[in-house]
Amino acid sequence: MKKNEVIAEKIEAVWDRDAHDNSILVLEKEEGKLSLAEVGNFLRYSHNGSFNGDYVMAICTKEGQEEAPQGDQWVLYKVEPGAGCPVCGNRLPFYEATGKIDIKIGLIKRMQAEMDHRAEVEEKAVQLITEGRHGEAVALLNSLDDSLIAGMQEEFEAIGAAGGKEIE
Repeated sequence: MKKNEVIAEKIEAVWDRDAHDNSILVLEKEEGKLSLAEVGNFLRYSHNGSFNGDYVMAICTKEGQEEAPQGDQWVLYKVEPGAGCPVCGNRLPFYEATGKIDIKIGLIKRMQAEMDHRAEVEEKAVQLITEGRHGEAVALLNSLDDSLIAGMQEEFEAIGAAGGKEIE
């Protein structure tokens, strides 16, 4: 028996609807608790990967259950690109356009390189001042262009603003 078949035997999956008519996937294990690893493996591998995708789970932590059930049950909402979260309605961050994320990462790297360069220049200026070479230190510090970082920050914020409704 393969690992996938063992997982499939332990967990039962049923498509259902919640109180707001959203489609939900109910995963149930008759004995013992479900683990995140088990659920992940089940979604990835069982039924030839037919459950592959992205899911959202609402976690209820209420106390006072009179009798703890023998097994465990998870309710998952399947989410699709372009659709909002079925629980809160907000756009989900992992569906942000890949190109947009790549641009943000590139900007962050450029900003970090500029900050590293500024730190080196400032360190060199301090060294020049301690050597009594004040004029050279001032000239070196004046060579820094504050508009570079400001421009990159504006560009970064413009990318975020163009994305629409963000998760708070």
